[in-house]
Amino acid sequence: MKKILVLCVALCLLLSNVAMADVLGEFPVVDEPVTLTGWGILATSATNTFNENAALLRLEEITGVHIEWESVTEDGAAEKRALKLASGNLPDIFFRCNMTNDEVSQLAQTGQIIALDELIEEHAPNIKAMFENIPGTEGAFRSEDGHIYSLLQVRIPSITNHMVINTRWLENVGMEVPTTLDEFYDVLVAFKEQDANGNGDPNDEIPLSVMGLHWIWRLMTCFEVFGTNNDGFFVYPGTSEVKSSYNQEGLKEGLKFFHKLYEEGLLDPEFLVQDTSTYNAKGTADTIGVLGVAGAFVNVGNELHFDYQGLAPFPDSNGNRIAFANEIASNNAFCITSNCEYPEAAIRWVDYLYSEDGAILVWGGVEGETYEWIDEDTWDWILPEGVGITEWRHNNTIQGGVGYPSIHPDFWESKFWSHQNDEIEASLDGPQFRQPQTDCAVTLYPALKMNADTAEEIAFIMTDISAYVTSMISDYITGVQDIDATWDEYIATLDAMGIADAVAIYQELYDNYVEMNGPIN
Repeated sequence: MKKILVLCVALCLLLSNVAMADVLGEFPVVDEPVTLTGWGILATSATNTFNENAALLRLEEITGVHIEWESVTEDGAAEKRALKLASGNLPDIFFRCNMTNDEVSQLAQTGQIIALDELIEEHAPNIKAMFENIPGTEGAFRSEDGHIYSLLQVRIPSITNHMVINTRWLENVGMEVPTTLDEFYDVLVAFKEQDANGNGDPNDEIPLSVMGLHWIWRLMTCFEVFGTNNDGFFVYPGTSEVKSSYNQEGLKEGLKFFHKLYEEGLLDPEFLVQDTSTYNAKGTADTIGVLGVAGAFVNVGNELHFDYQGLAPFPDSNGNRIAFANEIASNNAFCITSNCEYPEAAIRWVDYLYSEDGAILVWGGVEGETYEWIDEDTWDWILPEGVGITEWRHNNTIQGGVGYPSIHPDFWESKFWSHQNDEIEASLDGPQFRQPQTDCAVTLYPALKMNADTAEEIAFIMTDISAYVTSMISDYITGVQDIDATWDEYIATLDAMGIADAVAIYQELYDNYVEMNGPIN
């Protein structure tokens, strides 16, 4: 790794009681072994503690920083963290801590966690490079007082959920991958009517299946509405006006389209209630033509998953194909407490996770131990007999469950997961499936931190609105309510619930963000 910044040992000794390695970007990061204490939340399926986690053990070897971990389960983690803070016996670091912005703000005000600005400037070359090279990240890390108190999980690319279509079915019905909404409808009709899977049963095809409303929103970007991220607020590319997806005329048209799909049997009638197990069972039975994918946890089996390819967004009235990106940074995942005797060592330890090699360690674990390269472009997990991917990842990597302080590794997007060691869980996650949406990904509202008062005001308005919108959208798609007959009442209800006040708050936040960081798109 390049020698980015040279600091003399004498200066480091003035800053800390431990001698820091004198060249940033070289390892170990300390001249003498250092021991810190850490508190962190385990991934959902983990049976190893952090003291046994393969990636964290390798990180200790690389950095020279040993951490004595207190590992807690995700269940009840917030209460366990509150008890830890109340005890006064603070760890040196909180890691994978999943703190809210309000909690971080309060801990900063009480002095229980420290500002990281100067530590990043002097000791964190990878985080600094990320701020310089990835627009929006530094603004996402800074609190409203301008300081950085926590490190976040950064997603690049920012598409983690996407749509895929069965190309074998397309060949069977003599059609191409749809590029417009009208073509999409025609394909779904053909899938339903022409025994698209070719098994002789003309009635077992499900043209479109998803799990919940999130994927409906993804397919509705051509109607210029963009889902529930940021409470449904967005800034359309090339504009500066904040709008709500919930009261746009485009939403009405989009819901009428999906009601049509539902009524004609083109949309899975179980789309609102099915779980991953049911969903995957339909996929492995070769009964789904178009489906939504969430990370590595949706699969159709090794024999079928190569039949699918990613589906690009359909163009809107302006000719734009837009896939709404997730927040570029989220989850307060790492803090240094005021008890930490060696904050410079702590920041250099975590800074490694924002490099490409460090991010690979986060996502894949240890090469030759948890994963292996099949060739220069293809990798696979090294799974012991009887162990599934989720359990393996949660025990041996840092990724999974709550957020973690790192950046999304390029290898996860540019290299291919072969699945050759995984006959059961062949995922539809991967660059070849996400690329059509990744190419169209747009940030529609910046990642930013609200102060406690603003967050409380937004929650007061939007909690009831979000519940109401979810209920009404479900009713409109399934035909429980007639959209033409009740749309005006729906809009009036949103107005009475304060949607305009929420728009004004988000507009002010956006204007302040742009003044500091520039426009987002």
